[in-house]
Amino acid sequence: MLHQPLPTASTTTACAQDLAALVRDPNWMPCAYDVRRNALNFAYLERQSRAEAVFLDGRFVRSARLSGYVSATELPRDIIREVSGPLHFIFHTAFCCSTLLTRALDQPGFSMGLKEPSVFAGFARPRASGRVALGSIGALETTLNLLSRPLIGHETQVVKLNNVFTALIPQMMGLRPDAKAILLYSPLENFLRAVTRRGPEGRVYARELYQALSIVMPLDVSFTDKQLMLQTDMQIAAQAWLMQVACFRQLELHYPHRVRTLSSDTLIADPAAALAKLCDFLAIDLDDEARASIVNGPVFREHAKQPGVAFDGAAYAKQRQSAEGYGVEIARAVQWASKLARQTETPMTLGDTLVT
Repeated sequence: MLHQPLPTASTTTACAQDLAALVRDPNWMPCAYDVRRNALNFAYLERQSRAEAVFLDGRFVRSARLSGYVSATELPRDIIREVSGPLHFIFHTAFCCSTLLTRALDQPGFSMGLKEPSVFAGFARPRASGRVALGSIGALETTLNLLSRPLIGHETQVVKLNNVFTALIPQMMGLRPDAKAILLYSPLENFLRAVTRRGPEGRVYARELYQALSIVMPLDVSFTDKQLMLQTDMQIAAQAWLMQVACFRQLELHYPHRVRTLSSDTLIADPAAALAKLCDFLAIDLDDEARASIVNGPVFREHAKQPGVAFDGAAYAKQRQSAEGYGVEIARAVQWASKLARQTETPMTLGDTLVT
């Protein structure tokens, strides 16, 4: 369930004219970062291809044409700044309708939702090992500016980050002081239900997520290796959820004017209100008629990851009920996590500051 990188390509030596053309053409999207070479690879993805891909990684855009790796320091930063545009973020805790919300922003000429670009994997790996590579911060800033380039007119780009890379969020917010962020989450019980209904794959994902996050943003609590070994899948998953919520709360405190929270339950219950507030917050100029068309159109009527498969609020509720057989296991994990949350001063809910 974790992202898949795009295929690699050899390093390219390009003249200044070629590099200028590369960064001026927004169809060339940064798709991979090699920390050892401090180099970026680009994939040629037109707007429609980006919209149709479930995620912007190798599973769904494998046939994209690649530029070959280019040293990040050779890219013309003056031109990048010239062609960059508005950029905002959707950060999320997983299984909370983030793909749906990002798809709703596919409005040519107004906004474009970029669904989990694979390029951020290259920046996250060194952090996971406790290292910050020389030059990577500048390359990350360059990447964000490149992703912000409008594809049509003056549209706004909104990046949905894979939640495995949550530790990158503070850097990303610092490098783009003009950016705002939606912190999208599901209640813990819903998150655990989503993990269980995915069977063994979901439980493995939760442990992978815990492993990725605990290295760079652990909770203020110490468990021995033996204690961790004895914890259930749901307890491990609950800790991964709490780590993300703790990060989001810190973002709220540090950037009170730049971040807003939204729960998936609120989004599904009243998508029209949520979308209206989202557009106001991100300064996306969609009028009432356009927003109504989105809410009543296919985005909110089909499965976000399986286009063409019917899905709505009723299906969302039914999907949650499919984990009823694990009710006792989930309830015990929620009770355990509540005690851990109090111990670590981590909130069990973030509210809905976007709509309230």
